[in-house]
Amino acid sequence: FDAALVSGTRSLSWFCRESSKRADSSEGVNSEKKNDCWVLQSNTAISDFCREPNQVKVFSLADNDLKDYLIFAIQYRMIDDFLAVIKSTDKGRTMPESLYPTKIHLKEWVDGLPGKCLNHPKHCVASKDLGLIACGDYCSSGPRIEDAVNSGFAAANVILKDLM
Repeated sequence: FDAALVSGTRSLSWFCRESSKRADSSEGVNSEKKNDCWVLQSNTAISDFCREPNQVKVFSLADNDLKDYLIFAIQYRMIDDFLAVIKSTDKGRTMPESLYPTKIHLKEWVDGLPGKCLNHPKHCVASKDLGLIACGDYCSSGPRIEDAVNSGFAAANVILKDLM
């Protein structure tokens, strides 16, 4: 598989295999893929942890051993959860070595997930009087890319039907 929504882990909400995307014209359609690149997105538990005042202070420091330790701990937990999910779907086969990370980069994006979703029935919020519309995963039912896309489609429909 190339992507999965994840529940029941300590740190992950979804992951995808970046190298499963269609190659661009500079690489050629059938270009050889040297290594898989997996993108892991943390769940709200990790985001909430990173938003805690003490962690915000640590993450805002430019160079600090404690910051490096926290980043390492988050990376380790996410990779550990990723490998556990992969192993649970592997049905006893040996995990391919390509799944083990050779390079890790953690993007600190603590506001990447909404703290609370509106769960709006129309998946977007619009004001015909003001000519404004808001959409995003926070308007829908959850902090996932699918919710953001559905909210965007809902906003486009509102624009076509109600605001034009």
